[in-house]
Amino acid sequence: VMDAKENIMQRKIANLAVVTILACAGWPALSAHAEQPLLAGPSEIKFAPVDPSNPSAGEAAILAGDPSQPGPFAMRLRLKAGSVVKAHSHSTGEYVTVLSGKARMSFGDVPDEAKARPLISGSFLYLPAGQTHSLWIDEDAVADLFSTGPFDEKYVQN
Repeated sequence: VMDAKENIMQRKIANLAVVTILACAGWPALSAHAEQPLLAGPSEIKFAPVDPSNPSAGEAAILAGDPSQPGPFAMRLRLKAGSVVKAHSHSTGEYVTVLSGKARMSFGDVPDEAKARPLISGSFLYLPAGQTHSLWIDEDAVADLFSTGPFDEKYVQN
């Protein structure tokens, strides 16, 4: 029982660390000007590991806003082939546009890879608040995620 509680606490700490790292990822000028026009070229977008304990999982960059604070934000994700995102949900809805690559997503508390639906370049996904989902990355993928903060992840114990 203690191991499960420790695991949950470690995930919460890791999630908070990810949001904090991304919010301070070395380019606050981009995210700080949500009320100002913003134009960022590819070289100005700075990425940080999605999961600091597993850097091979991929990277994320905050494009605008602050996921740790109330209000809208935009984030770009670069996820690596072979990565798996375990079943989880968020307290706020999210809008995702797949820019490149290939992934598959299943819905519900129990990940079901056999029923996972494809996400390919050009796909759009809306997940309402509280919708549990799992993700398998088949090819390196890039996606833009739009949501409102404070943004969190609640993992299901499987």
